[in-house]
Amino acid sequence: MPKYKNYINKHTKNGDIHTIENIVNMSFGDVARREKELESQYNQIGIPSDADMQNSSNVVFVHEYTRDDGTIVHAHWRSKGVNAESKPISNDKIISNKIYDTSDENEFIGNKASVSTDTEKPLYPKNGVIKGKISSDLKNNIRKLSFSDKIKEWLFTNSLTEKLLPMAAHSVIDGMYDLNISKQNTHATIYNSIKDLKNKTLIKKFKSLGIPENIKGIVYDSKSSEAQKISKSKELNNYISEVINNDDISMKNTFEFKKNINIFSSENDLHYSLQNVTVHNPKISSDNKTFTCKIIDVSDFKERPKTIQNIPNNWGYKMQEKGLYKNYFQIYEIEVPLSNKQRKLLQKRKNF
Repeated sequence: MPKYKNYINKHTKNGDIHTIENIVNMSFGDVARREKELESQYNQIGIPSDADMQNSSNVVFVHEYTRDDGTIVHAHWRSKGVNAESKPISNDKIISNKIYDTSDENEFIGNKASVSTDTEKPLYPKNGVIKGKISSDLKNNIRKLSFSDKIKEWLFTNSLTEKLLPMAAHSVIDGMYDLNISKQNTHATIYNSIKDLKNKTLIKKFKSLGIPENIKGIVYDSKSSEAQKISKSKELNNYISEVINNDDISMKNTFEFKKNINIFSSENDLHYSLQNVTVHNPKISSDNKTFTCKIIDVSDFKERPKTIQNIPNNWGYKMQEKGLYKNYFQIYEIEVPLSNKQRKLLQKRKNF
């Protein structure tokens, strides 16, 4: 475990320690401005979590205060043994707030990030979620990323983000690390190409969508947490209600998962991992009890306007263009029990 006591950042010459949670709550412009500070900390002690700080006797929590000149110093962690205006940490659980300023994304995009020369340290903190073997070529390619892009990678795939946005974090890892997360999912089956599906209607559907046959992909069964999350989404249930209310099972075959204004809101998980999806072979069982279909998507990116809300997408697009993110298809087998109200409506129509 890193020794946080007497830690002094070689760039800033102070003992401030940034946690994963702090970085998640920074604006991307602020990440860019603090690039050298964060890189120096990373090389010295890594990027710990708030939990690491709370469990360490070698740090103190500095509460927000205002200097004599009116400058607000936001709450932060600091190494013990370093002179600072600090107060002892309370026994209360520390919850990360949005303690950093906001800035226009264009400020970040205009920043020329330096390339890290560190090739020995792992790309992720010890509690990261990368699993499985990674080819040496891929490791070398990732290490060539600017430090700002590495920070973004942390933001989109670290263990905290995985808790908030599990599907989105896993989709990034799968695209950049040869489907490593899904290979360990007992409810997922990996296919080396669309042709391997051996389902003519599915292959025909992918062809009609202009998707290359040679890309890898994943099929999630209906019991997977991914399919379950889609099944419980308001967007899919709105789709089912529309189909039932209009008495037309083929009325539409696409819909979109909406996004929340807060980038790291859990409501954005389906938006960031799927967004626009195709509904294949929607059916209602003969007893009117169950709606089934397959949700189809291809994990790819198209460049969008440079706004804060589009940061995750545009970073993915950048990785895709560099060949560091490989597009792959996803199929989710969906099975949703219909409500009594829906069943009665369908039965009424049958009788009519």
